[in-house]
Amino acid sequence: LPWPDVPRRPNVFVITVDSLRADHLGAYGYGRPTSPNLDRLAREGVLFERLITQASWTNASLVSVWTSRYPSVHGVEGRGVNVPAGLATPLHQLQAAGYAVPGVSYLTQTKNYANLGFQRAAQRDPLAWLDANSDRPFFLWVHLIHPHLPYKPEPDSLARFDKGERLLAAADAQVIRTVRSHVIIKRGALLIGEAERVAIASLYDGEVFEADREVGRLLDGLKARGLADSTLVIVSADHGEELGDHGHVGHASTSLAATL
Repeated sequence: LPWPDVPRRPNVFVITVDSLRADHLGAYGYGRPTSPNLDRLAREGVLFERLITQASWTNASLVSVWTSRYPSVHGVEGRGVNVPAGLATPLHQLQAAGYAVPGVSYLTQTKNYANLGFQRAAQRDPLAWLDANSDRPFFLWVHLIHPHLPYKPEPDSLARFDKGERLLAAADAQVIRTVRSHVIIKRGALLIGEAERVAIASLYDGEVFEADREVGRLLDGLKARGLADSTLVIVSADHGEELGDHGHVGHASTSLAATL
């Protein structure tokens, strides 16, 4: 236990957002209002301007985060593979230091995340977990699936970036139907011109806005529980998204239809 005159060690709350491009956030100069909560966090904290992912698909990238190793070293380069038992990770070190490291993220239930050091958790919502477990320092991780394909934001979210869906109407209808309904789009399956690229960006921005709204809910939840000042909040992404820049929608793994 800490000495009475020593503050409790800071909590750590990591939020990763799937397929999030930095250049679609206001904090990085984007002109559309996609990210008010993330922009506020950037203003009040530290904004990193250069970050390089270690893989272009989710699990390999995030396992690199939790192990501090390249995919070629930790071995998670495909589905159904996990790091070897006994591999020491920063999460194990946190546990040894007295931190709770609950596996509240849905991803921790998949095999790629075995042996990393996440503990079994009864709750999946991190705020619900906090309501029942606030007696010791914690390390929480939440992974938000927005804005991964399919890009299907709620109508009010899309309306912020395409009022009346004029941009969608100007694009090829088959392209729009596909990006709104498919998790995987093989490279070369769609012909994407400028009208389609602009419309896809609006759909994507609606998804980014919804992810940002969830970030706001989590930050407000910390504040309501009196934990905002004692918690280090880190927000990042697993990888980016092509958005038609090179004629494809999605990211490397979705184009290969092998992994997500």
